[in-house]
Amino acid sequence: MGTNWSAHFVSDVALEGPLRAGFEAMFDDLIALCSAWSESSWLSRFNGSPSGSSREVPPSVVRLLDMAKIVHGQSRGAFDPGLGAEVARRGFVPPPSGLATASPSAPTEGGLLAAYDGRTLIKQSGYDLDLNAIAKGYAVDRMADVMRLQGIEHGLVEIGGEYVGRGFKPDRSPWIVRLEPVHAEGAIVDVALMGLTLATSGDTARQVVVDGHTLSHIVTQASTVPEPSGGSVTVIHETCAMADAWATALFAAGTEQGLSLANENNLGAIFLRQGHEPVLSSRAESWLA
Repeated sequence: MGTNWSAHFVSDVALEGPLRAGFEAMFDDLIALCSAWSESSWLSRFNGSPSGSSREVPPSVVRLLDMAKIVHGQSRGAFDPGLGAEVARRGFVPPPSGLATASPSAPTEGGLLAAYDGRTLIKQSGYDLDLNAIAKGYAVDRMADVMRLQGIEHGLVEIGGEYVGRGFKPDRSPWIVRLEPVHAEGAIVDVALMGLTLATSGDTARQVVVDGHTLSHIVTQASTVPEPSGGSVTVIHETCAMADAWATALFAAGTEQGLSLANENNLGAIFLRQGHEPVLSSRAESWLA
Protein backbone atom coordinates (compact mmCIF):
# COMPACT_ATOMS: atom_id res chain seq x y z
CA MET A 1 0.00 0.00 0.00
CA GLY A 2 3.01 2.29 0.28
CA THR A 3 2.24 3.39 3.85
CA ASN A 4 2.03 2.03 7.38
CA TRP A 5 -1.05 0.70 9.15
CA SER A 6 -1.84 -0.19 12.74
CA ALA A 7 -4.64 -1.75 14.78
CA HIS A 8 -5.29 -1.61 18.52
CA PHE A 9 -8.17 -3.61 19.94
CA VAL A 10 -9.69 -5.11 23.06
CA SER A 11 -10.47 -8.83 22.98
CA ASP A 12 -10.61 -11.78 25.37
CA VAL A 13 -9.25 -14.16 22.73
CA ALA A 14 -6.15 -14.14 20.52
CA LEU A 15 -7.24 -12.67 17.19
CA GLU A 16 -4.04 -11.11 15.86
CA GLY A 17 -3.54 -13.82 13.21
CA PRO A 18 -7.10 -13.79 11.80
CA LEU A 19 -7.18 -9.99 11.86
CA ARG A 20 -3.89 -9.63 10.01
CA ALA A 21 -5.05 -12.14 7.39
CA GLY A 22 -8.34 -10.28 6.98
CA PHE A 23 -6.63 -6.90 6.70
CA GLU A 24 -4.07 -8.10 4.16
CA ALA A 25 -6.70 -9.80 1.98
CA MET A 26 -8.73 -6.59 1.96
CA PHE A 27 -5.63 -4.49 1.16
CA ASP A 28 -4.79 -6.79 -1.75
CA ASP A 29 -8.31 -6.39 -3.14
CA LEU A 30 -8.20 -2.59 -2.96
CA ILE A 31 -4.70 -2.40 -4.46
CA ALA A 32 -5.89 -4.54 -7.38
CA LEU A 33 -8.69 -2.03 -7.95
CA CYS A 34 -7.39 1.41 -7.02
CA SER A 35 -3.58 1.51 -7.09
CA ALA A 36 -1.93 3.98 -9.45
CA TRP A 37 1.36 2.12 -8.88
CA SER A 38 0.11 -1.20 -10.26
CA GLU A 39 -0.11 -1.35 -14.05
CA SER A 40 -2.61 -4.21 -13.77
CA SER A 41 -5.04 -2.45 -11.40
CA TRP A 42 -8.52 -1.57 -12.61
CA LEU A 43 -7.69 2.14 -12.19
CA SER A 44 -4.49 1.95 -14.26
CA ARG A 45 -6.24 0.02 -17.00
CA PHE A 46 -9.06 2.59 -17.05
CA ASN A 47 -6.60 5.49 -17.26
CA GLY A 48 -4.84 3.73 -20.15
CA SER A 49 -8.09 3.31 -22.07
CA PRO A 50 -8.74 5.17 -25.34
CA SER A 51 -10.74 8.36 -24.99
CA GLY A 52 -14.46 7.67 -25.29
CA SER A 53 -14.23 4.04 -24.21
CA SER A 54 -16.53 2.81 -21.45
CA ARG A 55 -15.63 0.46 -18.59
CA GLU A 56 -17.87 -1.30 -16.10
CA VAL A 57 -17.04 -0.15 -12.57
CA PRO A 58 -16.40 -2.83 -9.88
CA PRO A 59 -18.64 -2.67 -6.77
CA SER A 60 -15.99 -1.25 -4.40
CA VAL A 61 -15.09 1.46 -6.93
CA VAL A 62 -18.81 2.19 -7.38
CA ARG A 63 -19.00 2.94 -3.66
CA LEU A 64 -15.95 5.21 -3.91
CA LEU A 65 -17.24 7.07 -6.96
CA ASP A 66 -20.71 7.47 -5.43
CA MET A 67 -19.15 9.14 -2.38
CA ALA A 68 -16.75 11.14 -4.55
CA LYS A 69 -19.64 12.47 -6.61
CA ILE A 70 -21.44 13.63 -3.45
CA VAL A 71 -18.38 15.48 -2.12
CA HIS A 72 -17.59 16.90 -5.57
CA GLY A 73 -21.06 18.43 -5.75
CA GLN A 74 -21.30 19.63 -2.16
CA SER A 75 -17.80 21.14 -2.30
CA ARG A 76 -18.61 22.86 -5.62
CA GLY A 77 -15.78 21.03 -7.36
CA ALA A 78 -13.06 21.49 -4.72
CA PHE A 79 -12.81 17.69 -4.55
CA ASP A 80 -12.18 16.28 -8.03
CA PRO A 81 -10.85 12.72 -8.51
CA GLY A 82 -10.63 13.28 -12.26
CA LEU A 83 -7.40 15.30 -12.13
CA GLY A 84 -5.03 12.35 -11.91
CA ALA A 85 -3.20 13.40 -15.07
CA GLU A 86 -2.03 16.61 -13.41
CA VAL A 87 -1.05 14.75 -10.22
CA ALA A 88 1.01 12.36 -12.37
CA ARG A 89 2.64 15.25 -14.26
CA ARG A 90 3.91 16.48 -10.90
CA GLY A 91 5.46 13.09 -10.21
CA PHE A 92 3.30 12.10 -7.23
CA VAL A 93 1.91 9.03 -9.01
CA PRO A 94 3.14 7.14 -12.10
CA PRO A 95 3.89 7.79 -14.86
CA PRO A 96 6.46 10.44 -13.90
CA SER A 97 6.75 13.32 -16.33
CA GLY A 98 7.77 16.96 -16.25
CA LEU A 99 5.43 19.91 -16.20
CA ALA A 100 7.39 21.89 -18.77
CA THR A 101 5.53 20.38 -21.72
CA ALA A 102 2.27 19.73 -19.90
CA SER A 103 -0.76 21.97 -20.10
CA PRO A 104 -3.76 21.36 -17.85
CA SER A 105 -6.99 20.40 -19.57
CA ALA A 106 -9.69 22.99 -19.91
CA PRO A 107 -12.34 22.36 -17.23
CA THR A 108 -15.54 20.73 -18.44
CA GLU A 109 -18.88 20.71 -16.66
CA GLY A 110 -18.71 18.00 -14.00
CA GLY A 111 -15.27 16.75 -15.15
CA LEU A 112 -14.67 13.02 -15.27
CA LEU A 113 -17.47 12.34 -12.79
CA ALA A 114 -19.98 13.64 -15.33
CA ALA A 115 -19.16 10.52 -17.37
CA TYR A 116 -20.09 8.18 -14.49
CA ASP A 117 -23.64 6.80 -14.38
CA GLY A 118 -23.42 4.59 -11.30
CA ARG A 119 -22.39 1.49 -13.27
CA THR A 120 -19.97 2.55 -16.00
CA LEU A 121 -17.32 5.25 -16.46
CA ILE A 122 -16.32 6.76 -19.79
CA LYS A 123 -12.69 7.79 -20.36
CA GLN A 124 -12.36 11.44 -21.30
CA SER A 125 -9.37 13.01 -23.02
CA GLY A 126 -7.11 14.85 -20.57
CA TYR A 127 -8.68 13.31 -17.47
CA ASP A 128 -7.29 10.44 -15.40
CA LEU A 129 -8.93 8.94 -12.35
CA ASP A 130 -7.09 9.39 -9.02
CA LEU A 131 -8.73 7.80 -5.97
CA ASN A 132 -5.87 8.41 -3.53
CA ALA A 133 -7.83 11.10 -1.67
CA ILE A 134 -10.68 8.77 -0.76
CA ALA A 135 -9.47 5.17 -1.10
CA LYS A 136 -7.18 5.30 1.95
CA GLY A 137 -10.03 6.42 4.17
CA TYR A 138 -12.22 3.72 2.65
CA ALA A 139 -9.55 1.14 3.49
CA VAL A 140 -9.61 2.26 7.14
CA ASP A 141 -13.40 1.84 7.17
CA ARG A 142 -12.91 -1.65 5.79
CA MET A 143 -10.36 -2.41 8.54
CA ALA A 144 -13.03 -1.53 11.10
CA ASP A 145 -15.43 -3.86 9.26
CA VAL A 146 -12.90 -6.70 9.46
CA MET A 147 -12.61 -6.18 13.22
CA ARG A 148 -16.37 -6.16 13.63
CA LEU A 149 -16.66 -9.44 11.72
CA GLN A 150 -14.27 -10.93 14.29
CA GLY A 151 -16.56 -9.77 17.09
CA ILE A 152 -14.33 -6.87 18.17
CA GLU A 153 -16.36 -3.87 19.37
CA HIS A 154 -13.53 -1.80 20.86
CA GLY A 155 -10.59 -0.74 18.74
CA LEU A 156 -8.63 1.92 16.88
CA VAL A 157 -7.40 1.28 13.33
CA GLU A 158 -5.22 3.56 11.23
CA ILE A 159 -3.56 3.87 7.83
CA GLY A 160 -1.10 6.69 7.24
CA GLY A 161 -2.59 9.00 9.87
CA GLU A 162 -6.28 8.34 9.13
CA TYR A 163 -8.27 6.71 11.91
CA VAL A 164 -11.46 4.89 12.86
CA GLY A 165 -12.23 4.60 16.57
CA ARG A 166 -14.85 2.24 17.99
CA GLY A 167 -15.80 1.74 21.63
CA PHE A 168 -13.24 2.33 24.38
CA LYS A 169 -9.77 1.42 25.59
CA PRO A 170 -9.46 -1.29 28.28
CA ASP A 171 -9.69 1.37 31.04
CA ARG A 172 -12.96 2.67 29.48
CA SER A 173 -11.30 5.88 28.33
CA PRO A 174 -11.81 6.98 24.71
CA TRP A 175 -9.30 6.47 21.92
CA ILE A 176 -7.36 9.74 21.62
CA VAL A 177 -5.68 10.91 18.41
CA ARG A 178 -3.24 13.84 18.56
CA LEU A 179 -3.13 15.93 15.40
CA GLU A 180 0.36 16.45 14.00
CA PRO A 181 1.36 20.12 14.38
CA VAL A 182 2.29 21.90 11.15
CA HIS A 183 5.40 23.37 12.82
CA ALA A 184 7.47 22.79 15.96
CA GLU A 185 5.61 25.35 18.10
CA GLY A 186 2.19 24.49 16.71
CA ALA A 187 -0.87 24.07 18.89
CA ILE A 188 -1.56 20.63 20.37
CA VAL A 189 -5.00 19.31 19.41
CA ASP A 190 -6.31 16.00 20.79
CA VAL A 191 -9.45 14.39 19.38
CA ALA A 192 -11.44 11.63 21.10
CA LEU A 193 -12.79 9.11 18.60
CA MET A 194 -15.87 7.36 19.97
CA GLY A 195 -17.68 5.89 16.99
CA LEU A 196 -16.06 8.50 14.74
CA THR A 197 -13.31 8.72 12.15
CA LEU A 198 -10.61 11.25 11.36
CA ALA A 199 -8.65 12.13 8.23
CA THR A 200 -6.11 14.86 7.53
CA SER A 201 -5.03 16.51 4.29
CA GLY A 202 -2.13 18.91 3.89
CA ASP A 203 1.02 19.73 1.98
CA THR A 204 3.72 19.98 4.64
CA ALA A 205 5.12 16.55 3.74
CA ARG A 206 4.34 16.17 0.03
CA GLN A 207 5.73 18.85 -2.27
CA VAL A 208 7.75 18.95 -5.46
CA VAL A 209 9.81 21.71 -7.09
CA VAL A 210 9.43 22.05 -10.87
CA ASP A 211 11.01 24.91 -12.83
CA GLY A 212 11.47 26.87 -9.61
CA HIS A 213 7.85 26.43 -8.49
CA THR A 214 7.01 24.51 -5.32
CA LEU A 215 3.88 22.51 -6.09
CA SER A 216 1.43 20.60 -3.93
CA HIS A 217 0.07 17.10 -4.57
CA ILE A 218 -3.45 18.49 -4.11
CA VAL A 219 -4.87 19.75 -7.39
CA THR A 220 -8.10 21.61 -8.19
CA GLN A 221 -9.69 22.76 -11.43
CA ALA A 222 -9.73 26.33 -10.13
CA SER A 223 -5.94 26.41 -9.99
CA THR A 224 -3.92 23.47 -11.24
CA VAL A 225 -0.67 25.01 -9.96
CA PRO A 226 -1.42 26.09 -6.34
CA GLU A 227 1.35 27.21 -4.04
CA PRO A 228 1.70 25.01 -0.92
CA SER A 229 0.33 26.64 2.22
CA GLY A 230 2.30 24.72 4.85
CA GLY A 231 -0.90 23.75 6.63
CA SER A 232 -3.43 20.98 7.06
CA VAL A 233 -7.14 20.29 7.42
CA THR A 234 -8.54 17.51 9.59
CA VAL A 235 -12.13 16.33 9.21
CA ILE A 236 -14.03 14.26 11.79
CA HIS A 237 -16.84 12.24 10.22
CA GLU A 238 -18.95 9.12 10.61
CA THR A 239 -17.01 7.36 7.82
CA CYS A 240 -13.30 7.68 7.09
CA ALA A 241 -13.78 7.65 3.31
CA MET A 242 -15.93 10.78 3.55
CA ALA A 243 -13.54 12.35 6.08
CA ASP A 244 -10.68 11.68 3.65
CA ALA A 245 -12.47 13.23 0.67
CA TRP A 246 -13.72 16.22 2.63
CA ALA A 247 -10.30 16.92 4.17
CA THR A 248 -8.88 17.14 0.64
CA ALA A 249 -11.77 19.33 -0.54
CA LEU A 250 -11.51 21.78 2.35
CA PHE A 251 -7.73 22.01 2.05
CA ALA A 252 -7.99 22.61 -1.70
CA ALA A 253 -10.61 25.31 -1.14
CA GLY A 254 -8.39 27.29 1.26
CA THR A 255 -9.11 28.23 4.87
CA GLU A 256 -11.75 30.91 4.28
CA GLN A 257 -13.79 29.07 1.65
CA GLY A 258 -13.05 25.71 3.29
CA LEU A 259 -14.44 26.90 6.62
CA SER A 260 -17.56 28.15 4.85
CA LEU A 261 -18.00 24.77 3.13
CA ALA A 262 -17.47 22.93 6.42
CA ASN A 263 -20.16 24.96 8.18
CA GLU A 264 -22.50 24.75 5.20
CA ASN A 265 -22.22 20.94 5.24
CA ASN A 266 -22.17 20.59 9.07
CA LEU A 267 -18.68 19.09 9.10
CA GLY A 268 -16.32 18.84 12.03
CA ALA A 269 -13.16 20.44 10.59
CA ILE A 270 -9.92 21.73 12.09
CA PHE A 271 -7.65 24.01 10.03
CA LEU A 272 -4.00 24.26 11.08
CA ARG A 273 -1.69 26.86 9.52
CA GLN A 274 1.87 27.89 10.27
CA GLY A 275 1.95 30.91 12.54
CA HIS A 276 -1.79 30.84 13.27
CA GLU A 277 -4.08 29.47 15.95
CA PRO A 278 -6.25 26.50 14.92
CA VAL A 279 -9.46 27.43 13.12
CA LEU A 280 -12.45 25.21 13.93
CA SER A 281 -15.76 24.76 12.17
CA SER A 282 -18.91 25.23 14.25
CA ARG A 283 -19.41 21.48 14.64
CA ALA A 284 -15.78 20.91 15.63
CA GLU A 285 -16.06 23.65 18.26
CA SER A 286 -19.08 21.90 19.79
CA TRP A 287 -17.20 18.58 19.89
CA LEU A 288 -13.91 19.92 21.25
CA ALA A 289 -15.31 22.48 23.68
